[in-house]
This record gives sequence, C-alpha cells and structure tokens, in this order.
Amino acid sequence: MLQETKGSLIDDDHLIKALQNSKEVEEDVRAQMESSVTAMRKTLAARENYRPLAKVAAKIFFIVNAFSQLDNMYQMSLESYIHLFAGNITKHLEKNPTLSDSLAEKLEAISERHK
Repeated sequence: MLQETKGSLIDDDHLIKALQNSKEVEEDVRAQMESSVTAMRKTLAARENYRPLAKVAAKIFFIVNAFSQLDNMYQMSLESYIHLFAGNITKHLEKNPTLSDSLAEKLEAISERHK
C-alpha cells in the first residue's frame, strides 16, 4: 500500500486506517502473548509442586512390582495399591499445603470409587 500511494501519505485515509488496524492487531497479539507467558509460568510452577509426589508414586509402583516378582505371595490387588498410593498422597498433602485442593478432591473421589 505504501508503494501504491500517490502523493502525500498523510492524505491517504485508506492507508492510515490500515496502519491503525495493524497497530491494534499488533497490540492484541502482544497482550495475548503476555497472557500466555503468564499462564505458562503458572503451569510450570504447578508442575514443580507435583514432582516430589510423582517420584513417590513411581517408587511405590516399582517397589510393589518388584515384590510380586520375588514371590507370588507379594502380589497386591489394585485396591491395596490405590490405598497405599492414597495414603502417600495424603502424607504429601500434609507436608506440602501449597498443592491445590483439586488433588485432595481427586484423591477422595478415587478412594470412594475403590472402597
């Protein structure tokens, strides 16, 4: 549009409106990018809160699995595993109150489902 403009750029209303529209779009995109960066930071922070719990859960799983490989007597039911896992989550929630309440709600729902 700049190349096609004849005469003064200031007199071309169509060009000025297009530039204003481009500026508004750029500001909207910038605001959305800032919002997405903020959301990403919150997500990463929340993920880091759950990392210790994930390590505990993985250890529980592999220990229980190793027991069953030692002897069939050590095989556990899914309900026993869920009870063990839920107990550890509860302990972790008591130690780390910064975790969201949604984890406690999910834990309660899982425990209720497998009683």
